[in-house]
This record gives sequence, structure tokens and C-alpha cells, in this order.
Amino acid sequence: MGLFVLGGKTPAEALNLTTAARTAIVFPDGALVYDVDLDTLYVGDGATLGGIAVGGGTDDHTLLINIGTNTHAQIDTALTRLANTSGTNTGDQDLAGLVPYTGATGPVDLGANILTAESLQVGTSFPIKTGPNNSEIWLGNDAGLGATNANDSNFFGNSAGFEATDAQSSSFFGTNAGYNGTYAQSSNFFGNSAGYNGTYAQSSNFFGTNAGFEATNANDSNFFGNSAGYNGTDAQSSNFFGANAGYNGAYAQSSNFFGNSAGYNGTDANDSNFFGTNAGSGASSAANSIFIGSQSGASDTVDNVTNAGDWSIALGPYSGTGGFSNSMAFGRGVINTASGQFNFGNVLYGTGIYNSDTQDGAPIAGGKVGIGTGAPAAELDVVGEITTDAGTNKWKLKGLVTATVALDTTQHLEVEINGVNYLLALAV
Repeated sequence: MGLFVLGGKTPAEALNLTTAARTAIVFPDGALVYDVDLDTLYVGDGATLGGIAVGGGTDDHTLLINIGTNTHAQIDTALTRLANTSGTNTGDQDLAGLVPYTGATGPVDLGANILTAESLQVGTSFPIKTGPNNSEIWLGNDAGLGATNANDSNFFGNSAGFEATDAQSSSFFGTNAGYNGTYAQSSNFFGNSAGYNGTYAQSSNFFGTNAGFEATNANDSNFFGNSAGYNGTDAQSSNFFGANAGYNGAYAQSSNFFGNSAGYNGTDANDSNFFGTNAGSGASSAANSIFIGSQSGASDTVDNVTNAGDWSIALGPYSGTGGFSNSMAFGRGVINTASGQFNFGNVLYGTGIYNSDTQDGAPIAGGKVGIGTGAPAAELDVVGEITTDAGTNKWKLKGLVTATVALDTTQHLEVEINGVNYLLALAV
């Protein structure tokens, strides 16, 4: 039996009759008759004059014989639904009972009709289906396979969100993305194995291959870049930007890692910021720290975890704390040599610096500044000469010297004024 096209065109194998001619004949069971006056297809049942209109509501399924591989029930259902495409039925068309006829060689043209289906498959390995609540889309082999209670979530890619059983308002894009994101909520997983074990990820984003791979309990965090935050297991309110940034930042909280391998081993980095390639890459216990500059704090051993509240700042390429807490180092390659110290370029040092969570701008008692020394012994400790310039009078304090004056060999204070040396001695 051939394929019939409805909608005003004559069926290829139907008998064409006027209404008057049709209604005067009892047609054999299964015979197709086309009424040219009513533009309607009828089928004979061996008893009814003029036959029965297709889609007319008959319950006698023996009216249709088997055609091709379809059962008469499927043919009856399919023809009824095709008849409804004329516009009299405005509802969605369920094609569940439609089986392609034997020998079909081309696609089905649905025209302007909307296709509604619980699942589709393109080729042999690209299934497309909706989730259990009809608010999810799953594309890819095994995508969202175990997401039996997922709501408002989307799974794109081979095994994406495979075990995301209770994923809520989340998106999984890429092979194995969010594979074990069982309770992921309001999170996004983009990239091969991104957030693979993000079981309890909340309001977090994983972008890049293996980004946040082990970030099981990540909350309000962002992982951007290949293996960024790979072991960020309990990362909270933190950001990892760059390949391998915060790779081992397992317990990083309220921290930021920007740059290739920045904070790579920042295991307990809390309230810390690492900016630059390898910045803070070796600072495993650098809580409350700021490392800015390529390689800054790269091999830092500072421990700000044992004593809660300790902090560190290192600004400049290759700068670091030298392992000393509550310190600041500024300049390329500059490190600290003591706790509670600031060091500007290995020239100007300060000790006993203020250290409190309470803001205060008053001079601190016991604070010392050293020039040429990292351990000043007085409020101002200078190793070397001091020169002052007051208009045309230039003073240079050179320190103590030994000289013979009036047959007396003793120490004097040598002062140069406008190029002339003077020896000052105590009056006797």
C-alpha cells in the first residue's frame, strides 16, 4: 500500500467518487475511497453504505487490514492524527504509535506542527530526552543517567551529570562534567570532567578541563581554567582563575587565586589573595596573606594557621615573607628577615609594626626604623653616613673617628660642613 498525502490532493490508490456515488455502494473491508465533494477519505467495512470516514471515531479496528509492518491499530491511530493536522485539533500531536512504513527512504515533514516527544535519538549514540519533571534536557550518551530527581537542570555530553541524582537548577556541559554532582544546586559545570566530584557544589561554577575536579563541598566559588582548584574540596566563597590555580586549595575560604599555578599548594589559604604566575604556589599555610607578582611567595613557608590572625604581605616579583608572619616585603626579590617587620627594597626596615584588627593611626610605642639594618636598636638606626642639605650649608655626619688633637688621642665626632671636616670632642 502506498503513502497517501492528505489536504486536498487525491490519494494515489484510493477510488475517487462523488458523494452521491459513494453513498450508494457498500465497499469491501479495507477498501479506500476518496470523496471528491467532501475532500474526505473513507474506508470500507463490508457493511456500511459509503464506508466510514477515516478519523470518524469508529471503535471497530477490524476495519483496517495490516499494511507493511504496521498493525491496523497503528494505522488507524496514525491516520486519525494525520487527519487532525488540518487545523481542527490545536493540541500537541503524540506520535508514539506511528511506525515508519516499510521502504521509507526520507524524513517525515511535520510542516508547521510542533513535535512533542519524551525522547529522541539522532544516529546510534546521540540520545535526546527530557528529564523526569519535563524541565530538563539531556543530550548525549548516558548524560544525566542517574539524575532521577533532577529539577530545572540540563545535561549535555557523554556521561555529563551521570550521578547528579538530586541536581537542582544546574547545568552540566562536557564529557563527565559534574559526573558525581549528586546534590549540586545552582551550579554550572563546563568542560571535560569539570567539577567531576562536585557532589555538594552550591552556587558554584566550574569552567575548563578538570576544573574543580575534587571540589566536593565547594560553595559560592568559581573555578576557571584547566585543573583550576582541582583539589578545592571545601572551597568556600573563593575564585580560582588560571591553569592549575589553587590546584591544592583544599580548604581555601574567601580566597582568590589568579594566574597560572597561583596558590598551587594553598591548602589552608583562608582570606588570602594570590595574583601572578606561581604566586603563593608553595604557601600551604598562608592564611590572611597577599602575594602579588610573578613567583611572589612561590616557595614561602610562612605559617599563619597555627596562630590564628597571623598575616603576611609580599608585593613584587619573587618577593616573599621569608617564613615570617605579620610581615610585609616590597620589591623584586625582597623577603623579610624577622616577624613583625616591613622591608622596602632591602633598604628601609621597620620593626614592632602595628598589628591589630582595630584601625588606629597613632604612632606605636616601641616601633623602630632602620636604614641599612634590618634590626634597628633605636627609633631611628642608621648604618652609614647621614647627610643634610639646608640651602648652601651641607652637613654630613660621618660617625666616630680616632684622631690626635693637642697631644690627646681620643675618639671624636667627625662632621663635614661644606666640604670642610670638623672634629667635635667633649669639653674638659
